[in-house]
Amino acid sequence: MEEALEFKFETNLCDLSCVQAIAPNLDKVIGSNRWQVNLDSAEKVLTVHVADPGQLILAEEVVEMAGFNCRLMK
Repeated sequence: MEEALEFKFETNLCDLSCVQAIAPNLDKVIGSNRWQVNLDSAEKVLTVHVADPGQLILAEEVVEMAGFNCRLMK
């Protein structure tokens, strides 16, 4: 198995119901144990661990298709 790379996105996910809205599709494209959201941070950071950086686009699309903002942090 390839080593996973960590990427962080700034989002506007504000509470657990927002996270639950993206969870089923994010689980499908990234994997259920490969992402998390820190709702305590000001940026509501979504952290994903992927072996293929191409999966970042899928993660971003899942969040945006659910109606939320998602921007890769530098």
